[in-house]
Amino acid sequence: LQDITGRKQAEETLRKSEERFRATFEQVAMGIAHVSLDGRWLLVNQKFCDIVGYPREELLEQGFETLTHPDDLAADQTALQQLLADTKHSVSFEKRYIRKDGSPVWINITGSLMREVGGEPQYVISVIEDITRRRQAEEARRESEERFRGAFEHAPIGITLFNPEGRWLKVNSAFCEMVGYSEPELLERTFQSLTHQEDLKTDVEAYRQLGAGEVDSISLEKRYFHKAGHLVWVNVNTTIVRSSEGNPPYFMSQVLNVTDRKQAEKDLRENQARLAGIISSAMDAIITVDEAQNILHFNLAAEKMFRYQEAEMIGRPLHRLLPERFRAAHREHVQRFGQTGVSRRAMGGLGAALHGVRADAE
Repeated sequence: LQDITGRKQAEETLRKSEERFRATFEQVAMGIAHVSLDGRWLLVNQKFCDIVGYPREELLEQGFETLTHPDDLAADQTALQQLLADTKHSVSFEKRYIRKDGSPVWINITGSLMREVGGEPQYVISVIEDITRRRQAEEARRESEERFRGAFEHAPIGITLFNPEGRWLKVNSAFCEMVGYSEPELLERTFQSLTHQEDLKTDVEAYRQLGAGEVDSISLEKRYFHKAGHLVWVNVNTTIVRSSEGNPPYFMSQVLNVTDRKQAEKDLRENQARLAGIISSAMDAIITVDEAQNILHFNLAAEKMFRYQEAEMIGRPLHRLLPERFRAAHREHVQRFGQTGVSRRAMGGLGAALHGVRADAE
């Protein structure tokens, strides 16, 4: 008789070890494959089969090259050569497999070389992770960033990004042209350095409110100093961008050059002031009305003539100054003028006297 207890115990230990390996191999959340040095699949787990869409039996009849995207074969060969040359203990890279249904699947593969006791290479153990969703998300983000970059750079209005301290982080070409500085010059400055001193207090308070979450956006008109020294009037609409990734917040402004509009408004005010001066000092009574025949201007000569104060008459209908018997004719005249654009210079015919009513009914 021979005592084989030790051998049986060793066999049992080996059996349990193999069972643990098999359970781990099949249940792990990653694809695992053993690949021969000539590229054939020797052993694959179910997760890898799920990743590439092939049943195990079909995979064991082919090699990794048949599944690999043609553009990624060179990277595969380079990785294998590095392992065989013993320049790396393991390699890790991203590549594409072609699934059985023809669709590509992005994977991250980490491979290490198994050697015999004597050092001769046996096969490669590969751990495969499906990263298709991550790559799709990265591609979607890249496309989104490209669209934003295109819209940012080619926008017809100025667009700027700046941090809470006011330092510009990014500016587009339209804004550079607006203020006369190059992008590198602006990125060394803050918006405060270009803002007119009289507008700075309002600016800073508005951005404080925006940063504190007291308002969702701000819109204001202000003046920048152009590099050449002249003032540029702008309308600025600003929102705050808060990153979900924990990055510091920043502000984004859309800047519209309104210098021409502001100049036109100034010219109009000056013209109105000159006209008001002429009307006020004229020796003849001058009364201006709007389309509804309500009085807009009532000069000093008109006050003397009709014995009304200007404040009494602004906004009042013109027919208040006409005798009752002429009011219907006046309304008809106004209506005809509105329809035809043709007017007689005086009621009752050219050269006829006009009748009015003073405040004292004379």
